Amino acid sequence: MDEQFVRFPCGRGHEVFIKYRPWLGLSDGDAAAVWCCKPLGTLKEYLDIIRMYMLWPVLFQTDTWFFSKETRHWMDGNTLMGGYDLDLTKLEIIEVLDGLVEAAKTVVNIPVFIRRVIQLSHRLLIHGYIYNDGMDWLRSIGDFTTLQKLTKLGKDRTTVINIFFAEFGLYVEKTVSESRDLIEDRFQHCEYCIKISEDMKKKGNAEFSRQNYEAAIKWYSKAIEFWPENHLLYGNRALCYLRVQHYRRALGDGKRAIVLKPHWSKGHYRFCHALFMMGECKRAVEANEKAIELCKGDTEGIQDLLSQKT
Repeated sequence: MDEQFVRFPCGRGHEVFIKYRPWLGLSDGDAAAVWCCKPLGTLKEYLDIIRMYMLWPVLFQTDTWFFSKETRHWMDGNTLMGGYDLDLTKLEIIEVLDGLVEAAKTVVNIPVFIRRVIQLSHRLLIHGYIYNDGMDWLRSIGDFTTLQKLTKLGKDRTTVINIFFAEFGLYVEKTVSESRDLIEDRFQHCEYCIKISEDMKKKGNAEFSRQNYEAAIKWYSKAIEFWPENHLLYGNRALCYLRVQHYRRALGDGKRAIVLKPHWSKGHYRFCHALFMMGECKRAVEANEKAIELCKGDTEGIQDLLSQKT
């Protein structure tokens, strides 16, 4: 089917163009089979992008654009939404969602599991409740660690299950039925906004070099408004927050950087540092060990993480 381009507004309302192909209307089984034919490395990268979509209104902007309209309906007003201070309770919920995504990577190319994800996504739209079925899916893939953490979340566990299956199923179908490439379509970049953001980042860097950390935070925050997908901005602002001892905000920005760039060692370093300064030493060590495993391909950055551990 012929490729088309459609107009789409960037976050500041400027027009950009994205590729689009009309919906093909595949069955659940066909959609799962087509999805699973893609290279395993590509599918794992797709899951990282889907996780970013899941967490965007939770960690970044309260605008729930990335959620499907059904998810937006029952997420409106949820306490998970938005906010730049990341407390430990909210972090625990986010990390369980992280665990679900990582568990899904172990079966992301196996049709029977992906078909079930699509089915549960549809069932959620019809019945509004899939918690027990979602837990059964987790048991079937053998992820009992995430299962235990999920059961301890109380009322938020249903929200986490709903977000995971609703959005995972949605993006599997969109990827296959619209011939989408989630890596290519990850963001609708606007060159005008990027240029303004880069100019503001330079001003933030200048203030940072003069040790004017509060002023640097303001410039990085303005830069983020124009380019909220740039992981470097959150890493820079996190360092400023650490310097002025705003540790919860540093924690939030460290996590944002990790979500946007999972294998970026500096994002993990800031996140672990913030946890340590908050007195969460055990969590900091666990996060550092996970970061070392994730960033082992970053030969330069891994040294900082290894030295941080000691």
